[in-house]
Order: sequence, then C-alpha cells, then structure tokens
Amino acid sequence: MGRRYLFGPVGEAYAGDNLHAARDRGDCLVFAARGRPDVLVREGDAWDDVVARLPHGWRPDFVVLFLAYTSIPSCIWDAPVPKIGLAADWNVLWHRYRYAVPRCDLVVTDAPGARTLRRAGASHIVQGNLFGCARAFLDGGEDDAGGRDIDVLYVGSLHPAHKRDRLPWLGRVVRALGDDWNVVVRNELDRTEYLRLLRRARIVFNRSVRGECNLRTFEATAAGALLFQEADNEEVPRYLRHGRECVAYTETTIEPLLRRYLADEPERARVAATARARVESYGFECLWENVLVTVDGRWAEIERRSARSHTTGGRDGLRHRFWEAFTASTGPDRCCAADTALIGELETALGGRPDAELHTMLGLADARRAQRLAQFDDECVAQVASHFRRAVELAPQRAMLRLNLAEALWRLGRRAEAAEHCEAGLAAVDDAAAFGEDDLDLGHFPPAFDTFRVEWERAGWSAGEREAKLRLVRWRLHSVLAAVTDDLAHYRAALRLRDDLWVSQAAIGRALVRAREPAEGARYLRRAADLNPFDESVLPDLLDALRLAGDVGQERAAAEELRLLRRAAPATSCRQIGHSQEVVA
Repeated sequence: MGRRYLFGPVGEAYAGDNLHAARDRGDCLVFAARGRPDVLVREGDAWDDVVARLPHGWRPDFVVLFLAYTSIPSCIWDAPVPKIGLAADWNVLWHRYRYAVPRCDLVVTDAPGARTLRRAGASHIVQGNLFGCARAFLDGGEDDAGGRDIDVLYVGSLHPAHKRDRLPWLGRVVRALGDDWNVVVRNELDRTEYLRLLRRARIVFNRSVRGECNLRTFEATAAGALLFQEADNEEVPRYLRHGRECVAYTETTIEPLLRRYLADEPERARVAATARARVESYGFECLWENVLVTVDGRWAEIERRSARSHTTGGRDGLRHRFWEAFTASTGPDRCCAADTALIGELETALGGRPDAELHTMLGLADARRAQRLAQFDDECVAQVASHFRRAVELAPQRAMLRLNLAEALWRLGRRAEAAEHCEAGLAAVDDAAAFGEDDLDLGHFPPAFDTFRVEWERAGWSAGEREAKLRLVRWRLHSVLAAVTDDLAHYRAALRLRDDLWVSQAAIGRALVRAREPAEGARYLRRAADLNPFDESVLPDLLDALRLAGDVGQERAAAEELRLLRRAAPATSCRQIGHSQEVVA
C-alpha cells in the first residue's frame, strides 16, 4: 500500500475527474470547506476535529495543498504531517507563493516555475505536470453530430491583463483567416459546451502563458482536434512532437501552417488521430503517479524539513494569510470565514500600535470580503479609504500608500483629492524611503486581477523586482492623474513608462480625440486594438477617430476587421473581466 494523503481543497468535480483511482484504492481522501468532499474541513476547525472525521484506522502520511486561488484552513497548515504544495499559475500568484512556499515541505510546479522559484531561493521545488487530462475528456465520445465544422477554434480566457501576450496572436489569426475559414473564439463556457466545441474543431489554437503544458494541450488532442502550439513552449515537446502529434508554430510560420493543414484534411486528421491515441497516457492520474514517485524518492528530505518548525506567526504569518485571502477565488459563499478571521487578526495586531502596512492590509481585506459578499459599494470604499488614509498619515513618504488612497478616492468621485495624493506619490517615488522592502509585498486597491495587479505579480518574479515595481507605480500614478485631470502630459508620461500595455495606448488615443487631434489619437487606438483586439470599445473608438480624421481607407479597413472579430468572437463572450476601473476612458 502506498502512502496515504489528504488532497485539497478541491470540489467534487475535480476529485471525480482526477483522483478517482487513488480514492478507490483508499490512498487519497479529498477535503474542502463545503459540498460533499470525503472530509469537511472549515476555518476554525482544529486538527483533532479533522482526524475525528477520518475513516476508522485511516491517517494521512502527508497533505497535498492545492494552493492556486484557494483559502486553506489554518488547521491544515498546522497539521503534524508533511505538506506538499501544488503551485499552479505562479506567474499571477507570486506574492501568495512567496509566503506559502516556505511553509510547504515540497512544492510541485511546472518547469518554468520550478526554475523561477529556485532562482528566488527555494530549494525544495520539483517539476511536475499539474494539468493532466481529466477523465471526462479521456472517456472518448464521438465527434459532434454536425461534424468538424469549426476550422480554427480558440476557447479559453480573453482576460486582457492575464492573457495579454496571447491576444495579439488571436487577433492575427482572425484577421488572416476569418474571411476564408470558420474561425471561432469563445470564453466563459461550461464544460459541456466546451467539450462540444472541441469535438467540432479541426484545429485548436493554443498559446501558453509561461511556457507550460496547459490544460488545453491535452484536452484538445483528446477531443480529436489538431493542436497548434507555440514552438518555443518548454514542456509540450516532452509529450507531443511537431508534425507527428501537434503543429509547432512561430512568428513567421503561423499563417502558412494553418492554411496548409486546413487545405489537407487527410494529413490534419492523421496527425490529430496519432495525438488522440498518445494522450491516453497523459491523464491527470497517470501524471500524478509520476509526482508521487518523486515524493517517494525525496521522502527522507521531506520528513526532515517537516520536522523543522515553519513560522506561522508574526508579521510574515499575517502576510501569508493576507495574500492567501487576497488571491482566493471570489463569490458570495467563498472564504468568508477565512476573511473574517484575517480581519480579526489584523485588528488585534493594530490594537495599541498603529502600523501603515497593517492598516493597508486591513483595508484590502475589508474590500475583499465585501466583494465576496456582493457589498462592494461606496460605503465599503469609504471605509477602506479611511484605513488607507491612516496608513498615509503614519508613513506619508511611501508612494504605494498614496497610490492606494488615490485609487479609493477616485472610485468615490473625489477627483481633486485623488490628484493631490498622486502628485505627492510622484514627488516621493524616487526616494529610497518612499519605496522600501515592505512596499514590495503590499497589495493594490481595488482587489482585482487588473492590469496593475498582473504586472505587479510579473514584477515580483522578474529580475530587478524593485526597479520594475517602481516603474509600475509611476505608471499607475500618472494614469490615475490623467484620468482625474484629463491632462495630456500625464497620459504621455504613462505611455513613456509602459507603452507595451494596451490601456496606456487606448487612454492617450481617446484623450487626443477629445482634444480634437483625431489623426494622432487614431494612431494610438490602432496600437491598442493590435494589443487587445477583443475589447468591445477600442475598435469602435478607432473607427470614430478615423472618421473624424477623414481617413476613409483606414476606416474601411478597421470596419472590416471589426466585422471579422465580431463574427469570430461575439461581443457577449468578450466582455472585460475585473477591469471596471482600468484607465482607458
């Protein structure tokens, strides 16, 4: 019998898809705070409570922690057994992992993540594939009754911050092929509809975020579609070979390869069928067994590390719990007990000893809880702003504190006061005291995976973290100032700092149109549309700018592009996600 383990927190669907055999053998039990898991574990439970709910005679040798977007009850962190952390999506959860990884005894992540975490100083990191194919996709099923009537399919997130490197490629595919072939772009689908679309597709376009083998890699091939994957992907070549089980494209080959395989259906079908047979061995449970072999091989090391005390208290303990709550999934029934516990801890820590960082964390924790309870209104923002104001009073020289207060004031419509704090932040931002070590781990308001948040996470794992974050703070301060004053100088300053961001291009483009410079504005709106072709408003704004500038030829070209994009991706599937206050107005 292998070692036994608790795995969670995960829902019933995940457990049924990915851990069926291990649970049947009695090796694995899944835990969660709601639903019908094998073991219910809630915030506020003690480890003894968990043990009392286990089957008679069953005890875990270790706990597997699904770290991404979850809140893990404190009793699990305090359990007297080793913890194996699964660190998916490290590129947007870096600050959460900065505090979670030291509390684990082994961490499993993708190959790029393993390398990046080791570079950051963590030695107990191993590579493992956390995106094996779920049983529902491997169980087969015929192609959709209508046949494979979708020529090129992309189905997945269109988040303009999280997926910003992917969106220009998608726009390029639609523009190049949309007139001749049936190109379909969709997101926000339930699994039944998602699987139905995969079985209708001849080719599935995929592009990883960080060079990983993602879910789409195996799901598309299991459904019988031909996978198109970027050629410089680090992990996919370990499983699928170019020209044999998938097609690896580059900047110069993407359109020719798509046209070639669309024109040669027997060859497309042959490669897809070869991949479909091969992917049978890439189910989650098969790949998870490989991870368990790694755990076995490092068990002595894992036990030694587990025997050492991992810090759970003090300032780092609060930061750990803060980032866990800050990154956990939203929803009115999610993680509220953990939020309440964190807020109580922060209030206790603040009792009698005011502290700027703690006031900031408390404001953000209040905002996060209100989001989950659907109570994120002006009254909540005013309360959050009071915490931020107190933080600024305690440390007026810290630019990040000024930025958070300005963001809250702007949301409340207090534009002049927001501008004052942005100006003060810019005046202080080059002072070493204005951006010290503590600022590197501060959260940003509002709590959302918006452009600032995703870039803040990216800066955390990049070389030169402090410099990258300073640049980002300057960009955001200028961006908010531009929005509240409509001063072109601030739009231009923001653009100089981050001209790679579509929001910078769109903001100055619109400002120039308002300033009666439509030809110049159109130039920036064109760049914004290239960077994020699926925003509902950028291309229409570009059309208006071109019309005002009298550029009939470019107006017609943009109108045709808009037609193709709307046909491929209906507007209902392209709405912005968590970007209610991006500076693009």
